[in-house]
Amino acid sequence: MTNTTELGILKFNLSGVYSHSDQNTLNTTNQVGSFFGSEPPMVLQILTMIPTMPVYDASTTSGYGTYNTTTQGEMYSLNMVGMNNMLQRSTNVDRMLLSGTGEVDFGKLLLLKNQSLKYKLNVSWDKTYAKDFNWVPTFDFTPFYTNTIAKLDEGYRNYTTALIENILTYTAQFGKHNLEVTAGQTYQNDNYNTLTGHAEGFAEPYKMELANGESTVSSSYSSQHYISSLLGRINYNYDERYLLSATIRRDGSSRFSEANRFGYFPSVSVGWKINKEKFFKVDEHIISELKLRASYGVLGNENIGEYAYLQSVNRNYVYNFNNAVVYGVVSLRLWMII
Repeated sequence: MTNTTELGILKFNLSGVYSHSDQNTLNTTNQVGSFFGSEPPMVLQILTMIPTMPVYDASTTSGYGTYNTTTQGEMYSLNMVGMNNMLQRSTNVDRMLLSGTGEVDFGKLLLLKNQSLKYKLNVSWDKTYAKDFNWVPTFDFTPFYTNTIAKLDEGYRNYTTALIENILTYTAQFGKHNLEVTAGQTYQNDNYNTLTGHAEGFAEPYKMELANGESTVSSSYSSQHYISSLLGRINYNYDERYLLSATIRRDGSSRFSEANRFGYFPSVSVGWKINKEKFFKVDEHIISELKLRASYGVLGNENIGEYAYLQSVNRNYVYNFNNAVVYGVVSLRLWMII
């Protein structure tokens, strides 16, 4: 859904998208291979299934066919119809994306000539909610493919991203001089939360809920990450031939400690469009643009993971003092300052 409105010097654009997906897939690597080691691809299992193995067999505990190792040998072959029907794996994902832009043309309000002054606001909100479900009941397909303990894994994932940008742009043209000045502010916040549970030992008839397992384990994780920036940029050119650009950014990331959270990143570049000179006689169909450019800048990198600046310790580290074992603390992150 998108809506655009213009009211004189004001312009608005709003959009919203919602999506829902249900995925129900069987993965032999994750669900079957986790019990029996490395497994061939599912299609290969189907193609190599021995022809004398029945798909259904009422005499077995699962109701699906298997083979007799006494008469058919030690064949490592799965009844994939049975595995597909008994194992359950699903992922449900809901996503909502809302975004909007607003623009104010101060140039029209101030009746500027050969100049413009515009303010633009960008906002967006993106939320994804996912539910994972993985069920493995007890089964006995062959002497080699059995599972005696029913297992259930459930998980919930929540992702939220919010973005806001404020940009003010001034442009002017004075004869052959062209100038553009931009000032801006951006802020992006990412939140991630997970909650997972694992249960084993379900009694039949199965009620597939974590609380019904004999043993349960749960875990949760959350993280927050934000980037805050201020920026300024000047672009100048004379007659579209001689170019100058200068930028300064002040970026801050939550992945660094408060003492080192913000940094300044300047850059500058100059250019010369040689093809715009009168002495350049080459047809533009052969060479459409020939530009000489030099630049210098400082870049930053925040790809260090969340909370990497925090110190953590292991409280059960084993030391040896005077030929005796002593349990103590050891740092899990060692920083070396040179």
